[in-house]
Amino acid sequence: MAVVNFKNINRLAVPAIFAGIAEPLISLTDIAIIGNVEQDPVEALAAAGIVGSFLSAIIWIVAQTKTAISALVSQHLGSNRIHAVKTLVPQAI
Repeated sequence: MAVVNFKNINRLAVPAIFAGIAEPLISLTDIAIIGNVEQDPVEALAAAGIVGSFLSAIIWIVAQTKTAISALVSQHLGSNRIHAVKTLVPQAI
């Protein structure tokens, strides 16, 4: 079993922090590029905002689903019931 210390925590936390910083930077880059559009700049900016929000929602949903699945599989693995993982998909539906 892995030892819990600040080094191991930071190995997980630092990439998560960078990912949290990267998403707004991508949106700012989109806005900066779209700000130079000469034809219909307001509509282009609105479209970029809508798409940015939509992509953020999709990324969030997928990440939370992955976390939930990981927790369920870990619980079943820890209790030596890995065969019960096959029943999780029908239960979820």
